[in-house]
Amino acid sequence: MYQIELAKNQQEWTSFLEQQVKTASFLQSWQWGEQRNDTVRIVIKNDNNQVVFICLMFPEKILANKNHYLYAPFGPIWLETLNSNEKKSVLNYFFEKLESVINIKNPAFILFDNNLEDNQENQNIFENCINSPLRLQVGASFIIPINGSEEEILAKMHTKTRYNIRLAEKKGVEILWDQSGQYFDEWFIIMKSTAERNKIRLLSKNHYKKLLDKKILTLILAKFENKIIAGNLLSLIPPTAVYVHGGMDYQHHNLMAPFLLQWQSILEAKKQGCQRFDFWGVNYQNKNPQWAGITRFKLGFNEEEKVIAYLPSKVKIYKKTAYYYTLLLHYLRKIKKFVLTR
Repeated sequence: MYQIELAKNQQEWTSFLEQQVKTASFLQSWQWGEQRNDTVRIVIKNDNNQVVFICLMFPEKILANKNHYLYAPFGPIWLETLNSNEKKSVLNYFFEKLESVINIKNPAFILFDNNLEDNQENQNIFENCINSPLRLQVGASFIIPINGSEEEILAKMHTKTRYNIRLAEKKGVEILWDQSGQYFDEWFIIMKSTAERNKIRLLSKNHYKKLLDKKILTLILAKFENKIIAGNLLSLIPPTAVYVHGGMDYQHHNLMAPFLLQWQSILEAKKQGCQRFDFWGVNYQNKNPQWAGITRFKLGFNEEEKVIAYLPSKVKIYKKTAYYYTLLLHYLRKIKKFVLTR
């Protein structure tokens, strides 16, 4: 009925991903896997040799433990025309056959940080998994369509958002695309300050630099009087562009540079063939109250779309002791962070 294999054809992978407009993520793109040498890419095809499932995973070592697990960021991705029972059948086949095609034997568990909408139909797909608090990706996001005309996209914005875009232009804010990383250090200083102010989790400076150097992510900057005052880190991989991080020098907040940055990011995403623009994490059901201001800013770019809440992360456990040990480490890190920020 199905056939599982390690992916070898980048074009086939990318073509499949671009067709799954509602669920495709840059975190499952071929390019995202290029940042590591141990990336696992799985493809499942049906009897007609049609791709119905892909899953990019990273092997992760469990701290102070001989075991490892597999992590799928915003994956897997199914053929969107499959119904939930068919998706469940493919996933169960994946569990059954995975070790026959990969070199990594006896993983302790597989963690899926999926991006399926949280509803009963999607919950049923993962009937052989349990919910897990080990989530690394955002749990809710705000995504807008950008396949209409510029006028149509602008018309759906809040009036104040459109006003602030024009205001930034009027005040002389310049936009530049930093292809060479010339301004990366300046941007990261701004980004660190913004992250501290808004309680955003950042990874290491070298991590972002590596992603930029490999052209996996792109940096767009706002300049005023020869000074970098704001910047966005983006994925422009079709079909959905993603606003990964954004920082602003708060001394220049009155220039409204972030509004112009987002607008120019949307326009470039359209040129790159993207059909949607993902504003990434938002405050949903007040689970992240520190993001309330950021969320208002993002929602202003389309008054018709709603926030999408994702399913909880799912885990397929093979070794319970290793999984619950990992869970313990997770909670200990959270307690340490809480204590240090008191």
